[in-house]
Amino acid sequence: MQLFDYHNSQVKEQVGTHYRAGTHKHYVVARNKLAEFLKHTYKADDFPLENLSHKFVTDFEFYLKTEQELSSNTAMKKIKQLKKIVNIALDNEWIVKNPLVSGRFF
Repeated sequence: MQLFDYHNSQVKEQVGTHYRAGTHKHYVVARNKLAEFLKHTYKADDFPLENLSHKFVTDFEFYLKTEQELSSNTAMKKIKQLKKIVNIALDNEWIVKNPLVSGRFF
């Protein structure tokens, strides 16, 4: 969640120059959906980056489609936004394995 917050604060600072306000809003919604998933599934406020797994991502997708009743396309947009956060962690070597490597997730 901290990495999502860090990313979202950077996007917010660039609204009007490199990002549109709507982009920031979509990332805030994705962050909030992830927070709700963590509370629902893990009874936690945060989740260690090193524990991210393919199962975590597929469980998040399932949660979005069932508990949140999002369409497949909307759920996949949230997964894509999570992918951006995961890529930041990979680029900074905070994690070594990409849980989104499956062809199913882009």
